Amino acid sequence: MSDLPPPAPAAKKSRFPLWLLGCCGGCLLLVVAAAGGILFTVRYMATRIEEGALPEVQNRTYDEIVANSGLPPGFRIAFGNSFFSFPFVMFIPQEVKGSMEQAFKKAPEVMAILYRAPESASERADRDRLFSTGSMPTVPAILRMIMPEEAKAELESPQFRVGTIPGHEPPLRFAVGKQARRQRTGDTEKAGEIAFVDLTPEELEDAVVQVMIFRTDGAEITDEFLVKFCENFRPLK
Repeated sequence: MSDLPPPAPAAKKSRFPLWLLGCCGGCLLLVVAAAGGILFTVRYMATRIEEGALPEVQNRTYDEIVANSGLPPGFRIAFGNSFFSFPFVMFIPQEVKGSMEQAFKKAPEVMAILYRAPESASERADRDRLFSTGSMPTVPAILRMIMPEEAKAELESPQFRVGTIPGHEPPLRFAVGKQARRQRTGDTEKAGEIAFVDLTPEELEDAVVQVMIFRTDGAEITDEFLVKFCENFRPLK
């Protein structure tokens, strides 16, 4: 036998790590899915906003939230639609003309939002405490959405004036408090007030129906104003 050197081992072929391909592919799918989700949400919101200017959609949404015999006297619907099963309508004074965008540029001094939203057991307990004691343990989610800072800081005092509105069965509970934010008109500053009126039927266990009224013209939200504003509301059974 000849003393030949042993054959050199065959060179291993370089392989692309399949786990990295799978990881990158998964990430790409997530990005595509996220982009698609964002696009869907944008289109959904744009469609809902466009529909919310149509009188038939506004009236249907209003009727879906609360039984009624008409609009609050002296007010009209500026917007109404449902967003992800969260229906709400916005009321502004009848004398404020134009589209929703045009109306809000005029900064109406009185505005109201009627809505129905999901509610947990702890949120229900907080709502009962607000209307019974005048204390707001936690700020409602919708109030946090529409106020730029911590919503509770927008109130001059955590104590609300509470009472009931007669002419309904059962009487509607209300809570009225002052807003810390003030609106400057000319050389004067006017304090604002906010009112909550509870329209939630007793048998409704997982949702809340309320109307929030904002007033920034320096005038108080009186009991008489609330009685008149809510006279056409009847909680849905």
